[in-house]
Parts: sequence; C-alpha cells; structure tokens
Amino acid sequence: MYKYSYNITEYDTDQLLAEIRSQLNKKLISTYLGEIVDGYFESAETSINFIFYDELTSGELVLLNDLVTNYVYNPNYSNGLKFKINQSIDDPSQIDYDILGLQKKRTIIKGELRSVDYYNSYIVSSQTYSDLVVSEYRDYIRDDIGLAQSRVLTSNWLLNDGTTGLTLTFQKHYTPEEGIQEGIDRRGNMIAFAKTALLNGLAATVGIPTNQTYAFDLLTSVRTQMDYFTQGYTQPLRDAISGSTKAYMGACKKDRITVSTIIDSGASQTDTITINNVPFSFVSSSTPTQNEIATGLIALITGSTATSVSTYVSVINIDVANGIFDLKAKIPGWTFSDSVSSNLSMSAITANNNTLKLAIIEQLTF
Repeated sequence: MYKYSYNITEYDTDQLLAEIRSQLNKKLISTYLGEIVDGYFESAETSINFIFYDELTSGELVLLNDLVTNYVYNPNYSNGLKFKINQSIDDPSQIDYDILGLQKKRTIIKGELRSVDYYNSYIVSSQTYSDLVVSEYRDYIRDDIGLAQSRVLTSNWLLNDGTTGLTLTFQKHYTPEEGIQEGIDRRGNMIAFAKTALLNGLAATVGIPTNQTYAFDLLTSVRTQMDYFTQGYTQPLRDAISGSTKAYMGACKKDRITVSTIIDSGASQTDTITINNVPFSFVSSSTPTQNEIATGLIALITGSTATSVSTYVSVINIDVANGIFDLKAKIPGWTFSDSVSSNLSMSAITANNNTLKLAIIEQLTF
C-alpha cells in the first residue's frame, strides 16, 4: 500500500476521484460489485488520503501533486452527476418515464415517429420546451416494399450537468402482421400532417372559420383516396390533390414579397428606382417602356433580370401622361394594382396555387 496525503480546505470527493481517473488512469472507487480498482481513499474534513496498491511512478506523482495544487472546488459537481429523472446516481433504466408527466416533444418524419424528447417544462405561449430529461431515437429497417422488419430504440438519460449519463438500445422485431399495422399507423400520421397543413395553410390568408370550411371540403372530396392511402394504395390520393381545381387552393400558406413604390409621372421619372430593395434602371427615356417595367418586376420577383421569367408579368397599358401602368400578373394568386397617383403596389402575398398542393404531396410521398 502506498499512501499520499494532502490537506485541502474544501473539496468534493467525487470531483477529485474523477480527475485522478482522467489524469492518472487510476480508479479508487468501484461502480459495481467485484470491479477491480487501483486502490481506495480516506477522507476527513480538511484532508484526504489516496491509497494505491502499487507505488506511483515519478511522473504519476507529479501529475497527482499538480492535480491537488491546481484543484478548484466545484460545489455542484456531485449534484451534476445525478440523473435528472431520479436525482440520484442510481441506474434509472427501470423507471417508466413515459408515465411521469414529463412534456413530450415528438418528431415525426414521413409518418415515422423518429424521436421523443422528454422535458420538465413546456411554455404554451411560446411553444418552447426546456430542461431535457430523457431522449429517445428510433431507426427502422424495412423490406423492399416498405414493411417494417425491426426497429432500434436508443434511450439517453441526462445528468444534471446536461451530459448523457446512460445510453441503452433496445431492438424490436416485427411480425408480418405487425409490419402491416405499423405501415397503417405511419400513413395515418401522414394524413394527419396533410390535414394540419391544410388548416394552417388556408388560415394564413382566408381566415377562420372559412379556412376550416375549405379544408373540410377538400378532405371530403378525397375521402375515398385517403382510405386507400392508409391501407397502402398511395398514388390515388397524390393524384387527387395534385389534380384539384378548388378555387381556394390559390390561398396558400407560403408568403412572397409585398412592395410599394412611387413611380413619378411623365418627364419627372427617375432613371433608377428600387423595389423591395432590388434596384433596376430605366435605360431608354424618362418614361419607362413596357419591356423595362417588366424587366424591373422580374428583378423584383427573382432578384435578377433573368429573361426566362418574363412571361410571369405583362404590362397591358401605359398612360404616358400620368405615368399609370396597368399591370397583369400571370402567376396564379398574384395581383397588381395602381392608382392615379402612380403608386405601383403589389398585393396578395400568396404564392401560386400549386404551392400548398406540392407541399402536401411531398409529405405524402415516401
């Protein structure tokens, strides 16, 4: 036995033992019955003895001395090593954390429940979670037609210091019948996502409760296809939504730009103006031509002067005397307006009527 004694006014035993393990690769306390250790320790109020079964080398002794000399007491160290779920260093894996009233944040991707994070707190007003306690991650193995064959669940229990204290994995194997049911559940989740997208997307511009009426109308029109989708015949639903000609589908969730600028009349027209922070020039005269206006609007829409999008905007009339332009948008869901004061403004901040359709169809594709 080789004893090394030190006088320390204030210390945390767990912290000191952890630093010895880190710097000297020596373990002086066992974490399970029968574990082989390198020695033990004796502690008093202002002193501590480290007892090693083998004598330390000169280099190890230097490291130990430096460790004690440079030691900075952390009063929260031991508390930080406790698991959040039980405020203890005891193994938490037998605790059913699903019934503890923790706040669950679920992440579903393409209908798959990929993760569940368990938090101590959730603020409804800001929809924010805080103080993560346990996190779960799921990985699926599927056959060629998409049926689940197995799933690996990885659970992480967090310590008070925010690090992971324990990680365990569990594997579930699916029978063919269970794989079919998993597919039904997964596609049901995708349908739920599509319903939410409709309600939220239409609400952005149509308003409540009208958005609900429109959403339910569309869902009712594809009810048969939704049943097919849930059971595994998925293409008819995508085709039905893609081919929908419902007028309200033009009221979409995706916002575009809204701008307003004054275009001076006639001879006082400036050579360069800026719309929505995008500058462009009228290159020919004090009164812009139809082509120049269209080019400017293209710059506004795309951030460039690419002529490939020129067909999206047309200028029908120009009142040269008053500088009033009758502008037409060829993009569904976009409109332009003007006034006698030559106030050129873009209204209707919704994208084209395919935006919401494409967003839903993309989520229904796997």
